[in-house]
Amino acid sequence: MYSPGLSQTLQEQVQLAESVMDTTAQGLEVASQTLESTRLTLQTLDETVQTFSQAITDTVPLLDTIGAVVGEDLPKTIASTQTSLNTAQQSARVIDGILRTLTAIPFFPGDPYQPQVPLHVALSEVSRSLNGLPESFRAMQDNLTQSSANLATAQADIQRVRGEVVQVKSSLKQAQQILSQYRETALTLRNQLESLRLAIPVTTRWASLFLSLFWLWLAMAQLGLLTQGLELSHRQAPQAQE
Repeated sequence: MYSPGLSQTLQEQVQLAESVMDTTAQGLEVASQTLESTRLTLQTLDETVQTFSQAITDTVPLLDTIGAVVGEDLPKTIASTQTSLNTAQQSARVIDGILRTLTAIPFFPGDPYQPQVPLHVALSEVSRSLNGLPESFRAMQDNLTQSSANLATAQADIQRVRGEVVQVKSSLKQAQQILSQYRETALTLRNQLESLRLAIPVTTRWASLFLSLFWLWLAMAQLGLLTQGLELSHRQAPQAQE
């Protein structure tokens, strides 16, 4: 009599547990997809950081080379140029004097040599205009050296950040593996609960049959004891009358 209701109640409870396992598995799947998306984002960030770090690695020697050229080679070149200009200035003064003397000769064909700016003066002005360049180049070298040092510091920071990104990626991968294991466990448990739910009617029928047979056997055993008790009471009654 109670078997159908009990079977239905057990099936409903097991089906509720199945729904909980389904919801758990779906939640774990969503969490795993979120972690995968985050991992891909970190992978892109890691590749970007690697590219930037490589660019800095390639740039630092270039800055050092440019700094050496600007701060050392160019000042030497300017100094050599000024020396050549000073030498040419002396020669130009002599040439100016010769040209001025030659053109001052009477009946000299052509106009007298009277330039607005004599050649040695022009060369002198050019030489003076180069005086400030070596200091400017050395200041530029200092700036490039500072920039190179700053880039080296930035590269160290970038490498530190990349190390942290790699560590986070590893943690995410481990978390994904754990979520996958939990999801497989939840699905396995859900399948087991489904099997149990399908087996409940048969199990309930067998259990009710067993209990019915047990109560029937118990009733028959009690009936036998009752019969024996009645027989004993009937035997004792005549003995009491005698």
